[in-house]
Amino acid sequence: MWRSLFVVAAVASCTPAAPTDPALIVQANDPGRWFESEPLPVSVEWPGADDCASSDWTCSGDPLPLFSITSATCSGCTLRDVPTGTRENIAVFTLVATSTDVIDLAVTVESGGAVRMLAASAMGDREASLRVDCEVIRTETLHTSELHAADFAPCRATHTAAETVVLAPSITTVHGISRFPFCSSGGTLCTRDTSQILFTGAAVEWGDGDFVVLADATAAHQVTVTAPLADGTRSTATVATPALAH
Repeated sequence: MWRSLFVVAAVASCTPAAPTDPALIVQANDPGRWFESEPLPVSVEWPGADDCASSDWTCSGDPLPLFSITSATCSGCTLRDVPTGTRENIAVFTLVATSTDVIDLAVTVESGGAVRMLAASAMGDREASLRVDCEVIRTETLHTSELHAADFAPCRATHTAAETVVLAPSITTVHGISRFPFCSSGGTLCTRDTSQILFTGAAVEWGDGDFVVLADATAAHQVTVTAPLADGTRSTATVATPALAH
């Protein structure tokens, strides 16, 4: 399933709060892992000592800190659009991994003579190839509100009339993990759409998740699937689907 790591900004009440420190935040689909050729949003956030929270929009907190990024370096990645000059509360730029080893990001910020050194690290990885698994699920289960991995089973030579055949595409990386970096709703971290995954050999419909349902699974099919990797190349995989048992 496609997952994202997002930062939720909390707003506080008007009671005095302790002075805050800046935070370095890398928004990644796979926490702790940055992929080559996949741009990631990075933000330096320095909240004020008194932020307003809850629904009290009449609250007036301390002025937001003015700060500047004085240094930004990365071992194992490139940085784009690092802002210069003074920023209020937040500064954003982009990180792109260039290594499949440990990646270290270091950022130094300054505000009113106060200097803070921030750091973040992750394992680098690279998408290698497309994989497609053929699975079956009980049709009555498919239409429930919540699905679990245990609801799916590998395809056999045939399937029963009570089962639906599905195909689950995923991307395998050089470190051997599987991921599904596609979405259909857009968003900050959505760089590839499910419409870019192409199926030939059988009609399919996207299910509620990271799989497609065969529209007609009466006969066996040889389905070829192609999908874009993060570096822009396309990877292809072929999978056989079972016929309905008689």
